[in-house]
Amino acid sequence: MKTLQLTVKNILFAEISYVEHGRNPDIFTQSFVERTATENQYTNGKVKAVDEFKQLLTEEFTKSFPDLYNYENSIDADINSNN
Repeated sequence: MKTLQLTVKNILFAEISYVEHGRNPDIFTQSFVERTATENQYTNGKVKAVDEFKQLLTEEFTKSFPDLYNYENSIDADINSNN
């Protein structure tokens, strides 16, 4: 909660500073939203890349160590059946 409060204070300070320098606060808001959307797309790309790598790694481990993979699946099945 404290981080959120600090972020809100920083945003408000930046926007007030923007207005004090004779700039339009709507432009500040627009650039902030665009920057946030860009960072969100970047983060989503990283998450997707990690997920794809995890899937590829699982496939390769399954090919290289089929006995280990089958053993893990049997453990998972036992755990799921007990719940």
